[in-house]
Amino acid sequence: MLKNKLPFTLGYELTAVYRHYRHDKYVVCGKKRVNTGHCNHKTTQKNKKVSGLLVSFLRKKGYKMPHSFLNWRQKRTKKVYVDGHCIEIPSPVFKTVEDAIKFYDICWSFLKKRDFQPKHNLTVCGGNHLHFGITDVSWIRAIFRDLISRHYITWVFTEPDDTDSCDNFNNNLMWFIERHCFGAIQEEQNQNNIINLLFTNKNIDITKIDDNKEQNICINNKGKTLEFRCVEAPRNRQEFLEQLEFFVAYVLWIKERMKEKQFYAPKLLSRREIQRLNPQTAIKRFNQLLDKLGLDKEKYSKYIKRNLLPRWELDRERT
Repeated sequence: MLKNKLPFTLGYELTAVYRHYRHDKYVVCGKKRVNTGHCNHKTTQKNKKVSGLLVSFLRKKGYKMPHSFLNWRQKRTKKVYVDGHCIEIPSPVFKTVEDAIKFYDICWSFLKKRDFQPKHNLTVCGGNHLHFGITDVSWIRAIFRDLISRHYITWVFTEPDDTDSCDNFNNNLMWFIERHCFGAIQEEQNQNNIINLLFTNKNIDITKIDDNKEQNICINNKGKTLEFRCVEAPRNRQEFLEQLEFFVAYVLWIKERMKEKQFYAPKLLSRREIQRLNPQTAIKRFNQLLDKLGLDKEKYSKYIKRNLLPRWELDRERT
């Protein structure tokens, strides 16, 4: 059961998509028409306007939301909380579930009145990236090592088509190992630090590990934050609480296991090997994990139906 007082500080990213979102098929670039993919000029302008109004609204509510930041020229630039086709609002840091939910409710009371919603069927958009204030290197190492062997967690908590912003560690990391750890390019220190975190027990400076926008877990904020990226945008506050309950319970369970279990370097699978995994095994292992965490399997069954199973039913690549 999720308690009100959190065992570590929490932040998250709240994303919202305009209800009338549409793709621009093409944009004129010089004399050429270029396919824009997931982009819409009018929607982007709407996002910028509403995000600016939301930040002003939140500041009036007492939240410290910065209006600007220092750019690479060390000049103040207006901060826009827009990530391409959606609004992305980073929350303040919270110590209780009550405060985290209050911010969620305030944001959505504002956004719903302006025709924004958590998801849109025309696009894979945004997530509820959870930022935990965990800095213990041994604990972080155990979390990384355990999560990498549980591909199903990412498949349960993210949309079937979200395949480039929260992948499991797989043969991409194998490529890094071959290229960086064995002498080809030693200056890529970030990959070397990740490799040392996963495959050695060396003491490492986690402040030297850069955040990673492609994998399901990363370290950011100069080593002050452990980020779970494998969490979709919740459809309502109940889903937000269910996501939070799972990942808090998961990292605390790993901490308890550290007292009695050695966490070994993970075995990585290639993309081909991952495609051979079957849904029945993934579901069974996820439910076994829920039992260990003391969580209700029925409560999380909707995520299996919505996210995990369609990866096979729709013949999506599992990353």
